[in-house]
Amino acid sequence: DKERFVRLVLTELRVNPKLLECTPQSVMGAVLTTAQLGLEFGTQLGQAYMIPFKNHGVMEVQLIIGFKGWINLIDRNREIASVTVREVRERDDFKYAYGTEDYIKHVPATGERGPVVGYYCVIKKVNGGCQFEIMTVDEVKVHMRRFAKSKERGPWVDHFDEMAKKTVFLKAKKWLPVTADVALASHTDQMVVHQMTHDEEPEVDFDEDGIFEGEIVNTETGEVVLNEGETVHEDGGANW
Repeated sequence: DKERFVRLVLTELRVNPKLLECTPQSVMGAVLTTAQLGLEFGTQLGQAYMIPFKNHGVMEVQLIIGFKGWINLIDRNREIASVTVREVRERDDFKYAYGTEDYIKHVPATGERGPVVGYYCVIKKVNGGCQFEIMTVDEVKVHMRRFAKSKERGPWVDHFDEMAKKTVFLKAKKWLPVTADVALASHTDQMVVHQMTHDEEPEVDFDEDGIFEGEIVNTETGEVVLNEGETVHEDGGANW
């Protein structure tokens, strides 16, 4: 709905006035790409975000596809029956095995379930195939310590559970069939004005005004792909 989408964009501009300082080209690039993907802006929806940052002293917008945005895109794939991401707590009955017959059994405990001890993502295909990935809380925290640029603020501090679920989902994303929407989202997620492509989402550091001031890091390899004041240009469509 065009009118609804315009209202959502205007709301984003009001909520984060720093976006008004960004170049019109980068703002419209993020808006048009999000519209093409059929996603919506807004923190409550969690599908897509426009993040302002400084590039050679020029304010530009970085498009970020949220966890719920990825789920929305995957739900459209006729080859995928479901994608489920859940947390496992200490008193839950949780068992899994790899081999010729991989399986997960998860029965949540009744009453007090105890602290979270792990997360898993299950991808079920329409043809009956199933793939899953599992991460313990300790493994998630190792990932956080390696790639979260700020240990005192930011999503890892304020929304650890959601970031943990997103981390295990991105680990499982390699099993997804590539569709046009998923390919476009992978190409544009965390992208600044069509200058970068990648497979995995990097972690980004911002100052108190929500402006990028640090490095962009590939969360799979740990490689720093964008330092403050630098621009990474696309090179033949290669990944980071």
